[in-house]
Amino acid sequence: MRFIHFISCISIGVLGLSCRNENAGKPTVPLPNNPEGVVRLYQKYLDENSFKSAEALCTEAERVRLIEIAEIIGEEPVDSTVFSTIFLELNCTTQSDSAICACLIKDFEETYQDTFRLVKLDGQWLVDVREEPFSIENDKLFEDFELDIEHENE
Repeated sequence: MRFIHFISCISIGVLGLSCRNENAGKPTVPLPNNPEGVVRLYQKYLDENSFKSAEALCTEAERVRLIEIAEIIGEEPVDSTVFSTIFLELNCTTQSDSAICACLIKDFEETYQDTFRLVKLDGQWLVDVREEPFSIENDKLFEDFELDIEHENE
């Protein structure tokens, strides 16, 4: 009888380990599957500098932008790179497997308009690259961010 109990415990342990390995690398928080929810969570991850988490919500092409942002942010003190973005307006228009979300955003100092492009891949909405090629050097928000950092360091 003890042998059967021992074998049962081993079987349950092996089953538990295989389930844990099956979920390795997958997000522990369920991903929203509507454009508005994806945009909000994606921006939250960016605000928190949680770039690895943000990768679950973007396309491969958008990851290039995340890598550039992470490199710049990584050079700054952590407390100066955490933001709190507030969506004053978020209006998404979908057409088949693509969506455009127009936003009015308020962050630590200013209110501005922005647009997110999303695509639906394998049933999941993902943030995609902007229509214009992204260049960190030409990004107005990062220009303002760098100026703010310079003023803080003076």
